Amino acid sequence: MCGWSQHFDNPAASSRLRSHEAAGRVVPPVIDVVVAIVVTVVVLSTPVVYVVMRVHWLTRQGGSFECSVLLNADDPSHAWVLGVARYAGEDLEWFRYYAASVRPWFQLNRQRCDVVEVRGPDEDEAATLFPGHRIVEVQYTTTTDESERWQLAVSPETLTGLLAWLEASPPGQSPRGIHSPVEHDG
Repeated sequence: MCGWSQHFDNPAASSRLRSHEAAGRVVPPVIDVVVAIVVTVVVLSTPVVYVVMRVHWLTRQGGSFECSVLLNADDPSHAWVLGVARYAGEDLEWFRYYAASVRPWFQLNRQRCDVVEVRGPDEDEAATLFPGHRIVEVQYTTTTDESERWQLAVSPETLTGLLAWLEASPPGQSPRGIHSPVEHDG
């Protein structure tokens, strides 16, 4: 006989358990089922809670804003990716919205950025971006003097702040000579 019956003080419950044991089935106590359900819920919800807490942490820090990025404009299979960008000193840090890492996906130093164009999204882009977002194309010169093009989609209010931040110079340096980008309605 199994040791389950020692958990029951009630003789009727004990006899029911013995009848299940005689049939080859053991009915676990209710507490084991509840613990299993709680453990399952905790295990399944932990990643979701982590991502929500990470997004909350990113957006609660000063200078952060929603910013979608076209990760590879040359490859049509790549789409716009939702993220959060934040100003961190002289860098613009970008984080994927739904990711585990607390490190930025990429950083752009404002001294090596030049705004090429500001435009509205085309029909295909408008379907994947937030309504009203504008696209700013930035040419970035890497530390190895290679040129990269990045496209960022932001709200009109954020665009004003982003352009002002890119054109500004840090204290003690002369203002940047960035010309106003060409504005296109897309």
